[in-house]
Amino acid sequence: MDLFGLLNRKMKPKKSLGQNFLHDINIVLKIQKALDLQSTDQLLEIGPGLGALTKHLLPSCKEYAAIEIDPRCIQELLFLEQEHAHFRIVQGDFLTINLEPWKNYTKVVGNLPYHIATPIMERIATELQPTKIVCMFAIGTADRYIATVGTPQYSSASIMMQSFFSMETVCTVKKGSFFPSPSIDSKVLSFTPKEVQIKKTLQFTKFVQKIFSYRRKTLYNAIKNSYSDRVASFIQSNCAILMQRRPEMCSMEDFQWVYQYYRETMYEKNE
Repeated sequence: MDLFGLLNRKMKPKKSLGQNFLHDINIVLKIQKALDLQSTDQLLEIGPGLGALTKHLLPSCKEYAAIEIDPRCIQELLFLEQEHAHFRIVQGDFLTINLEPWKNYTKVVGNLPYHIATPIMERIATELQPTKIVCMFAIGTADRYIATVGTPQYSSASIMMQSFFSMETVCTVKKGSFFPSPSIDSKVLSFTPKEVQIKKTLQFTKFVQKIFSYRRKTLYNAIKNSYSDRVASFIQSNCAILMQRRPEMCSMEDFQWVYQYYRETMYEKNE
């Protein structure tokens, strides 16, 4: 049965799960090309849904695991486990499931639910070790990830994603490529993880996230409101000009400079 027949029969998409099922083969092929799967690759798919990607990618890798939260979708894909010995589908929530079994999988793919895309990417960045990730996002989310300083889309999410990954745009996906059609277009991004110290990088991005909650204030006032007068004054004494900028006008390098002095205040406090 084709996708539309299946959905009309019993598989009504759940809005609470952000389900919009991809049915455009041209987008599937672009994602497949971006992944550049090799016969030795171990692929982890997040949210396979009804298997638009799964069915095309399965023959190209050594091992394939798919994590799906909706038991209805799992029932529709169980036949793939019978047809492909290297495929396993697991029911679970990617945000809470133990990822240890797939820690060393080489590649990750997924059409991510729009409302939880960033927490998913954070788990990938901090708990998995792939060499390549290709995922689809709401176009606004994707644009925030790749945004440059001073643009309207620039945010703490930009700093977080650019701290952990090098990114490239694969393609834009029109609303009509899904059923049901979402209210906005999507975008596929390709990620290559950077070699970073995960714990320290995560601490840095959490610092930036806190500062960005005051994005319209000066950096001085944002830090004062987030931490204390003492911390803001100490950083001000070392980089006064920078502290007069708004967070939205500070580059990643600017934030790293400020964070270095913030760490010094924390060290002194603990002495």
